[in-house]
Amino acid sequence: MADSGRTPQARALLQQCLHARLQVRLAEGDVEAEWVEVQRGLVIYVCFFKGADKELLPKMVNTLLNVKLSETENGKHVSILDLPGNILEG
Repeated sequence: MADSGRTPQARALLQQCLHARLQVRLAEGDVEAEWVEVQRGLVIYVCFFKGADKELLPKMVNTLLNVKLSETENGKHVSILDLPGNILEG
């Protein structure tokens, strides 16, 4: 990939899964931690670097949700948006 000469503003790690259990809220005092479970899908971890601007987020979300990594039963590669299910934002 060609170097654009710009300093990276974020890094993303994509993990395809058949099942995942994710902690979405830490335990605080008497309140227990909150977890969600997802079935077949994609877990995306994003890290923003110092100096990242807010214009980056919509572009990054659009790219990550539309990349064709998921495979259907007939072997066709589609985006996570093309699969049945929900998107968990956090």
